[in-house]
Amino acid sequence: MIRTLEQRLDAKQPFDRIREQILVLKPLAASAVGRKTASELFKQFIDFNVELAVKSEESFTRGFIIHMQSVVAYLKYSEEK
Repeated sequence: MIRTLEQRLDAKQPFDRIREQILVLKPLAASAVGRKTASELFKQFIDFNVELAVKSEESFTRGFIIHMQSVVAYLKYSEEK
């Protein structure tokens, strides 16, 4: 989903529309906690980072996306050990 949002931004979709879609990550995280497929800590992590991401286009592209890519890369690295 994050990659799709980045592509929409690259395609010149207004950030205000993308902001709405970024905010959808919060209820998705809450749903995952409700289904017991994610922890409350994960939800708090997503909530905090989404609030930072929606502040500006630069916060999203230079902060949120890079941060999430790093987290995913680390998780993949740690799973291989």
